[in-house]
Amino acid sequence: MLLFYTAKDSNHLLQTNQVAQKLKTSLSKTLAVFYPLAGRIKDDDTIDCNDQGVEVFHARVDGHLPEFLKRPHVEVLEQLVPGDSFRTRPSADVPLAIQVNPFECGGVAIGVRLSHKIADGTAMAEFISKWAATTRY
Repeated sequence: MLLFYTAKDSNHLLQTNQVAQKLKTSLSKTLAVFYPLAGRIKDDDTIDCNDQGVEVFHARVDGHLPEFLKRPHVEVLEQLVPGDSFRTRPSADVPLAIQVNPFECGGVAIGVRLSHKIADGTAMAEFISKWAATTRY
């Protein structure tokens, strides 16, 4: 899943740093509720709820988000989500991986990959909704 957010002010560097810190803090709080996502997949059918955390990647994107969204290319979109690209490869046993992609303009794309072994689309939507709500406060 890819989520896109535009910049709120013109101080892009400050905003990018604040966004990254806020996302990290709120993710930690959200994982306390969705604790299996911070564990590891074992034997393809069980989860070890060992609180090892999730994999979070950061990748800067050249360009401006509004221009990018006018004509997105599938190859580039795939690089904004962790996994199956040359930059980011989540471990096979990690149920959740996140990639934060700040643009030059201060906008950000957040790529989320959740293993279908432990969650479906509804669970992913619930996790993202809770994470977003936690980030807002």
